[in-house]
Parts: sequence; C-alpha cells; structure tokens
Amino acid sequence: PPELRLVSFLCLEVAEDELDDLDTCLESLEDEALESGRRFRYAYLKTLGKVPYRELVDFLRDHTDCPPGLRVRVGKAIRRETAGHFDQTTHWVLQAARSGWATVLAQLERADLKQKVRRSS
Repeated sequence: PPELRLVSFLCLEVAEDELDDLDTCLESLEDEALESGRRFRYAYLKTLGKVPYRELVDFLRDHTDCPPGLRVRVGKAIRRETAGHFDQTTHWVLQAARSGWATVLAQLERADLKQKVRRSS
C-alpha cells in the first residue's frame, strides 16, 4: 500500500579504502530508484572517529560502575592501549565492566610497563 513505510538498517564493515566505492554504488541504486519511480533513500554514518579522553572519562562516570578513584587511571590506561580507536575502547570498557575495573586496569598497566621496558632495551 502507498501509505506503508519500510525502514531498514544494514550494518556493513568496509575497509576505509573502499568507502568511496560503496558510496558510488549506493548513489547509483538511489538514482535508479528515483528514475523508476520507486521510493528509495539511504544514509550512512561515516566511520566513527577516535574517542576523546575526556569523553571516555565522562562515560565511565555517567554510564558505568567504575569506582570514582579509578576512573582517571582506567581512562588513561584505555587511551594508551587503544589510541582512542572506538572498537578497541569499547572492548576494554566492556571487559572491565565484566571482569572488574581494578583487574583490567592492572592488566593494561602491566602491558604498558612491558612495552616501556622493551622500548628502553
């Protein structure tokens, strides 16, 4: 029926160097739909940027049970480990929520210490 609206979401993981090709393909599909009278629209979210340190600490404060005394250290340790990459940051926050904030902080600090020792050798 003409009054029916279908909204669909599709999540694609695409290499960064292929994003322009994907955009071109989707534009072509939209043009084809417009020319044939079909209704078709798309929008896609750009690749997520890096998580700023302050936003990470705010998230830990507002949306997790991370103890107040650990938030800054956990935030810094996650940031050092991930350089702010969204997926990796999310991984560590979820891991800490499951395994314990102090446990993951200790794990990240050990990894950071090992890396510093290797660099100085």
